[in-house]
Amino acid sequence: MRRHVFAALLAVICTVAACAHQPEPEPPPLSRAQQLNAQANRLLARGDRDGARETFDAARLTAEALDDIPALVGAWNGLGAVASLDGQPEEARPRHERALRLAEPTGRADLIVPSLTHLGTARELEGRFDDAAALFTRALSLAKQAGDDRAQAALLNNLGLIAQHVGRPAEAQQQFNDARALNQRLGDRAAEASNVTNLGLLAEEHGAFAEARRWFEAALELDKAVERPPAIAADLSNLARLAERMGEIDAGRQYAERAYWSFRAAGDRTRAAASLARAIDLSRRQGLDADVSRLGQELLHVKEAQ
Repeated sequence: MRRHVFAALLAVICTVAACAHQPEPEPPPLSRAQQLNAQANRLLARGDRDGARETFDAARLTAEALDDIPALVGAWNGLGAVASLDGQPEEARPRHERALRLAEPTGRADLIVPSLTHLGTARELEGRFDDAAALFTRALSLAKQAGDDRAQAALLNNLGLIAQHVGRPAEAQQQFNDARALNQRLGDRAAEASNVTNLGLLAEEHGAFAEARRWFEAALELDKAVERPPAIAADLSNLARLAERMGEIDAGRQYAERAYWSFRAAGDRTRAAASLARAIDLSRRQGLDADVSRLGQELLHVKEAQ
């Protein structure tokens, strides 16, 4: 979650007949458990789930020993997030519920909102869309009261995904656009790219292929601007799939091969192999035997490395 720092302007009497302001205070140092949570989040961002799980658990034990409630909330939510990424939302849910029970008595939005958001995600992954929407809506209300635009944008995006899933495309589009507007105001191009991608997927789902391509191309440019390799690879994969659906086989082949190299560089060999297989198929459909042979050899190397 975003950290708000409020600093008062203090007038200082200066002997040189000038006025100055004291610098904004530094945020308080992280506690031992918070440092472990931060380390675990970095591991999770790099895809090291095992390392993140172990470090979040160390943060939990440290926080329990020190009665550090904010860090304990973060640790339980972190453990739940790892479980969700592992495809085990039924294990994630009780961890987020534990975090929420700890967070609610504090009255702190910066603890309650992420706990509600994580729990909503777990419920969504379990297919409990009404429950997820209720949790996201409650979190959105608290985020608005706290003036947390970043959390609002994330929650609007989540609500848009649920609306899309349950067949309310107009509502989904409005929520994605509202989230995008907030992220544009924040200057968060990575989050904006996610909103733009979702708008593209929504358009593609309803057969508006030209519109979807514009969204996917915009997402690619945003992700390139902030240098997000996994997202860039996913954008290229979206463009490859869409080009194929539009009958633009050569463009699809080129995008698929670019997606392969990008996924491979990002360390995602499973999706790299899938993109390469698509590129081979599209090359074969064009009668490009040299490319089929070249890419086929590359696919063998990928499978050997898996």
